[in-house]
Amino acid sequence: MAVFAGPRERTSAGRPQEQRIAQLSFIEPPIGANIQAVQDIYGRPGAPAANMRHSAVWACQDLIASMMSMLQPWAFKTPPAGVATPNPGQGGTGQPTVPGVKVSQQPQILNEPAAGMDIGDWLYAGTLSLLRGNVYGSMVALTQMGFPEQIELQDPGKVSVRQLANGMPEYKFRGQLQDSTRPPVWHRSIFRGPGQLTGASVMEFARRSIQLGLNAEQFANGFFEEGAHPSSILTNESTAQMSQPEASKIKQKFMAAVHGSREPALLTGGWKYQAIQVNPTDSQFLGTLSQSDLMVCRFHRVPPELVAVAVTGSSITYANVEQRGLDFLTYCMQRWITWWERKLGALLPPGQYVKFDLSPLLRTDILTRWVVNYAQATSRIMARSEIRAGEDLPPLTPEQQAEVDAMPQMDLLQPLKPPKLAT
Repeated sequence: MAVFAGPRERTSAGRPQEQRIAQLSFIEPPIGANIQAVQDIYGRPGAPAANMRHSAVWACQDLIASMMSMLQPWAFKTPPAGVATPNPGQGGTGQPTVPGVKVSQQPQILNEPAAGMDIGDWLYAGTLSLLRGNVYGSMVALTQMGFPEQIELQDPGKVSVRQLANGMPEYKFRGQLQDSTRPPVWHRSIFRGPGQLTGASVMEFARRSIQLGLNAEQFANGFFEEGAHPSSILTNESTAQMSQPEASKIKQKFMAAVHGSREPALLTGGWKYQAIQVNPTDSQFLGTLSQSDLMVCRFHRVPPELVAVAVTGSSITYANVEQRGLDFLTYCMQRWITWWERKLGALLPPGQYVKFDLSPLLRTDILTRWVVNYAQATSRIMARSEIRAGEDLPPLTPEQQAEVDAMPQMDLLQPLKPPKLAT
């Protein structure tokens, strides 16, 4: 006869019920208070709120959205003879002889696009929505020319879209039908296939990888909190079949003798105590968590080291911080930057387009920056006033200019050799 000891058995009886609740939690509307409580705490399986509980998902999406919120969009105007291109370069027009000109008065949509949100907060929230495939907003204010001046973003989880028989989309925000006689809805999507009205979510593509990590995390928590087995076994081969009340009474006496005491237990009458030990490495949940994190980074195109995900056997190195930032900008952020430039540019009058200031993503160390400034000045690519403006320095005063003129010219000095950077 064996009697299980330990607190783990108190939860084992309830575990099948918890699994049944999880299986029923997708039913709409929720059935019963228990199902509602589970959904309120953990979210529906596969829902964005539940997926964001995965640490790698949160880290990747927060990194992408935070980087977008740091970039300031600027409106440029194309000369009458110029042709606006999708990616004309930083402040350029696509024509090497015609430089881009910043709009003297920047539009409100690029500075305060929503009530209580500046452009940084708005881009952060919009990028998080875009990672779910769609960005929805209400155009609550227009300029005199009819272009959007204020767009209030909507929670994509509370927006429903369907295509009518005439091919036009029908939108409902929080269950309320939007007026179709005028275009109050601003809807843009990404990862949209042919014939599809809405875009796809990155988390939908990575759903199995995310669920794998969440399941491994849940197993790890259960292993350390509850365990997948009884902590110990009490056996007595010389005792005949024992009723459940008798077994419970013996277990309670044993628990009372050893609970809160470090003294050894004395067992008589043929009783034997056996502690169960399981090697945690046999479960492989740490390796599963690491693999899930790596797959999530792959779906988001985020370098794993930027979100503290270890990659075994990797030999990728960067010569300096600038190269690392350029790699992240090229292979991860450029897709989102170009998307926002096109969509925000479509909100401006004809002849204007949007370019982001990418300097926050390309900041270098001070030594490298001054070497570049020196090379640009001596090669006469940039004027000294432009270099000072790039360093946030005011123009030289007449007294300072006189001191500078008294110094030897930089192009007459021995050229400065860039320092060797450690590899």
